[in-house]
Amino acid sequence: MKDAKTFAGTIENIKNRLASKNLDLFINIRCDTYILDVADKQQETNRRLKIYGTTGADGIFLPCICREDDIAAAVSNTKLPLNVMCIPGLPGFDTLQKLGVRRVSMGPFLFNKVYNNIGDLSREITVHKGFSPILS
Repeated sequence: MKDAKTFAGTIENIKNRLASKNLDLFINIRCDTYILDVADKQQETNRRLKIYGTTGADGIFLPCICREDDIAAAVSNTKLPLNVMCIPGLPGFDTLQKLGVRRVSMGPFLFNKVYNNIGDLSREITVHKGFSPILS
């Protein structure tokens, strides 16, 4: 992870350059404190959220955050809309909405599931010597 202030400066510079060219691009800052399991991750996340909130960014993405109290703390420490990633243990949509989460990314999970099923279906086509497995 980059130094929070250095990274914030980079994001601020990007947003300023976009604005100077009348370009509107949604910048969703990724903060990897949870996915990297840094020490004191909730405290470090809150520190970074405050810094990143000054950059002009449009959103914040916290992959691998899943505990309700951590999510609530993150939401309360930023004005940016919070994006989380589906992982085992993540609360359901209703709870996430009540906590203030604005977006959920599926990460690799949906694609991995689809690719696994493609392999199974391909084997079924071979076994059945026809396409009935994908047409039924």
